Amino acid sequence: MGGPQGPEHVPAEFWTRSDVREALPRRDIGTLFLLLGRYTGASQTWIGNRTGIPQNKVSGIVAGTRRVAAIDVLERIADGLHMPDDARHRLGLASQQRRQVGDAAQEDTTKRRDLLALGATVMAAPTTVLGLLGDYAAEALDFTRASLMSAVGAGTLSHLSAAIATLDRAWETPAAPAAETFAVVRDYRRRVAEFIAGRHTLAEGRELYVHAGWLSEYLAWTALQLGQPRAAEAYAIDSYLHATEVGHPALAAWACQALSCTQLYSGQHDKAIEAARRGIAAAPAGHPLAAQLNAHAARLHAVRGDRDSSLALLGTAQRLGEGITGQTSRPSGVSGQDLNWLNMSRYVTTAYVWLGDPRKARWHAETTLALHQSGPVQTVNEQITRIDLALAMVGLGEPERAAAYGTEALTASRSAHPVVSRAGDLNSALMTSYPQHPDTRAFGELFTDTRRRVAEVA
Repeated sequence: MGGPQGPEHVPAEFWTRSDVREALPRRDIGTLFLLLGRYTGASQTWIGNRTGIPQNKVSGIVAGTRRVAAIDVLERIADGLHMPDDARHRLGLASQQRRQVGDAAQEDTTKRRDLLALGATVMAAPTTVLGLLGDYAAEALDFTRASLMSAVGAGTLSHLSAAIATLDRAWETPAAPAAETFAVVRDYRRRVAEFIAGRHTLAEGRELYVHAGWLSEYLAWTALQLGQPRAAEAYAIDSYLHATEVGHPALAAWACQALSCTQLYSGQHDKAIEAARRGIAAAPAGHPLAAQLNAHAARLHAVRGDRDSSLALLGTAQRLGEGITGQTSRPSGVSGQDLNWLNMSRYVTTAYVWLGDPRKARWHAETTLALHQSGPVQTVNEQITRIDLALAMVGLGEPERAAAYGTEALTASRSAHPVVSRAGDLNSALMTSYPQHPDTRAFGELFTDTRRRVAEVA
């Protein structure tokens, strides 16, 4: 009901707001609830009463510590908020009228089928009808019990969601070696595969597929760091297939990014471009990953020497980047506006390096690095950006600074195969332009030692 905790009903104009319409295709329920409170005065208790979700879970959804992925929960939210059909469609749900008609038609079809079967039975042996009705009732109960039986415990999906969110927040930090991270994530992935192969409800199955997709995406990135591109490609494809199976466009786009980056580092440039295109097509409207994927596609065309296509994609990426919001649809829900822009900007940096424009590459590299927290180099992406800055310095005629930036990247706490690969480009550039410079020789020795050490760890 209406009152101090919320409106009598959600105003029709609420569903036409641009920020609401942008949140729905992403199934960003946290933002939807936040906007409800902002524009209608709805409290979390009011939202919980209308949707059947406990207030503490509503709070978690708004804070980004909980995700809403199950279709039945999305249906309950849409029904409880009396969401109009246009909004339901943007959320990926059927219209209310069609849903009711479909339910009625299914029920009517079932009744007619049962009546025909019962009619045939009556004509064959009228005296057995009452006994058969009792048997049918028992059989129906057995079907119900079987359909509701599940090997997925009540807390399993919540545990998986929490674990995946933690992995999403921590995967790029130097807290654990990539090999250990891979082992942990693989164990989770195997367990999810067991749940998928076992008995579960339809709603649970969808959530399990989404969890499997996210875990495979992490395995793809980690395998790439360990220098296993074939495994990385296989996991990225697995993530994409799970995402498309359950209609999760954001996950599909992230999987395409992982696949395309893997193919880039293994020299499959045509395949990498095609994967990037699929990712751009899959990314929901307004999603930050669209800007990142356009920037990534720009560097793919740059490495092939297609300057016009690269510059066109860079322009698209930068236009899309101007509208980046704080939402990324990743499990952790912690990626903010600066991080979204950073991910795009580092691809732009590499594109300008490969386009042979060291001044623009330097500007973007320095801007990107400024977004990182001060302190030692920690993430793989930061290491690669620092090497890109070093490559720009080679182009600007500053070998000392180039070697210094490259050294900072390679002496970071976490060196991975993509970092070593980019450092190889820097070593070649220094050797080509300044073969006798003492800093070139020093960096070459460090590069050789790092490459050996990383290969031994993998």
